[in-house]
Amino acid sequence: MHMFETITFDCYGTLIDWESGAREFFSRIISRKRKNVKVEDFLYRWLEEDLRQVQGPYRPYREVLKASLRRVMEGFGMDYSEIDGEEFVSSIRSWRPFPEVEPALKSLKKRYKLGIVSNTDNDIIAESIRLMGVDFDYVVTAEDVRAYKPSKKVFEYVINKLGLEKDRVLHVSFSPDYDIMPAKSLGLCVAWIDRKGLGESVRFEYDYRFKDLIQLRDALMG
Repeated sequence: MHMFETITFDCYGTLIDWESGAREFFSRIISRKRKNVKVEDFLYRWLEEDLRQVQGPYRPYREVLKASLRRVMEGFGMDYSEIDGEEFVSSIRSWRPFPEVEPALKSLKKRYKLGIVSNTDNDIIAESIRLMGVDFDYVVTAEDVRAYKPSKKVFEYVINKLGLEKDRVLHVSFSPDYDIMPAKSLGLCVAWIDRKGLGESVRFEYDYRFKDLIQLRDALMG
């Protein structure tokens, strides 16, 4: 694996523990609205709605977040307010990295250039990067590209705008839908972070599979 020069990462779900952060926020919303809704059901519906929203015309991610939250809340019979949407946007800024992220990235940075490719706004990603405590060489957001993953435009932008050779780049993500499949279709080498241990049961192509960033680091630094 030493042929790579640059490693690009999806952020939320790969570096940032978005699922824990989202569950905590959705739990507060459900409690506030006094509805008998399971957090897992709310989370599942929001994931579906987020994917649907980002495949429409581009708009800032804060607007995507508000629209997706509103659709899900109203689907469960909850009244949505602009305060709910603003709190959701604000909550993302405080979502924490997975425990191994900072030490793994600091080790990798000794040998590789590191980048982030994320479906978000520039001001939101800045807070997440601050929490990781690592300086990235490249940061590409949906705001920069005016498009969202899984659009191939995002990965084409990374390749062309940053002048990266495909065979020298490894893209790392937990998400087959947003990252692994579109990046792979453009000829990028991809590493799947399989935090849930799904193993060989999946039906998408990838080049490498690791359970977390420690395994990734050990493979790339060994």
